[in-house]
Amino acid sequence: MTVAEAIKTGILYEKKVHATYLAAVKRAEDPIARKVFVTLADEEQGHVNYLESRLSEWQKDGRLAGEKLRTVLPAAERIRGGLKRLRSQVAQRKGSHAAELESLRQALAAEEETSAFYRQMVRELPPAGQELFARFLEIEDGHAAVVQAEIDSVNQMGFWFDLKEFDLEQTADVWLFVDLDIGVQGGTGDVSTVEESLRVAASIVHDAIVENRAVGVTTSGHRLVSIPADRGPRQRLKIMQLLAAVDGDGHAPLGEVLLSGLPRLRRGMTAVIVTPSVDRSWVRALTSLRGRGVAAAVVTVDASSYERAGRSGRNEQDDELAAESQQRRALSFALAEYDLKSYAVAEGDDLGAVLA
Repeated sequence: MTVAEAIKTGILYEKKVHATYLAAVKRAEDPIARKVFVTLADEEQGHVNYLESRLSEWQKDGRLAGEKLRTVLPAAERIRGGLKRLRSQVAQRKGSHAAELESLRQALAAEEETSAFYRQMVRELPPAGQELFARFLEIEDGHAAVVQAEIDSVNQMGFWFDLKEFDLEQTADVWLFVDLDIGVQGGTGDVSTVEESLRVAASIVHDAIVENRAVGVTTSGHRLVSIPADRGPRQRLKIMQLLAAVDGDGHAPLGEVLLSGLPRLRRGMTAVIVTPSVDRSWVRALTSLRGRGVAAAVVTVDASSYERAGRSGRNEQDDELAAESQQRRALSFALAEYDLKSYAVAEGDDLGAVLA
């Protein structure tokens, strides 16, 4: 099968799945069921449009260089994890869902049939076609995971749940605030809060770009620098170049940076703050975000651990470090009080394990 023939066949599969979801929308009685089916139908129509555009491109230029296909749905692993959490938290409800379950089973069969075709194309087509259909396969597997999760939820717990309950904030676009205020840093050289904060930021940026999320960043070094949110390898390069150039020589307190930067975040984004600061006053700036539909997460970098790592023996600074540890605990309590997700990084920690 040629690339053009594969794309044409893919369009037929996508139209079939789209029609399956449209029929399910008409039959659904539960409002959340309708919402789920509408979301999936919209995704499939987007796939049809995308494939038609790629077919035109291939027939005209003999290449596939269009923008990467996007999805509003989380990865299959996150869907299964979300269902597991819900199963442990929600009591079973009784009721008849025979018609909706039949719609789900038809949708699952259509998704699996489509995925099987894409899997075959990934094996058989030349590299250009393989890359195109590998992305479709990834997304269709996610669709199948959504449908299977809904089947399990209706069967085992007796209710449908909205797609937002799959922890969608984890797939939201991200805006990083990296605190480089000179007054809150600790340690020296590579063993310092400055270097650790930049490593944390680089790790978050890398993962977000790989997941096709838009990422923006604000650093508060010698001058305040912001890079607007965007996707793709070019955005990753721009942010990494910025992170390589900045240092912990700023004079703007984190609270001021947040007050000036948070208003630019749009609904559905996640603000990620990376800071060694133990001053609880900046937490207040985050408390209004939820009402705007903006999530927040905080990565605290323990300055005292980097100070201790840079010297041996006890000296007069130990009492100061002990006081800072108490302040850090108070900050943790403040973040928990406002139900803000937080991660604590200390010298020697495995970043992959802490941020997982």
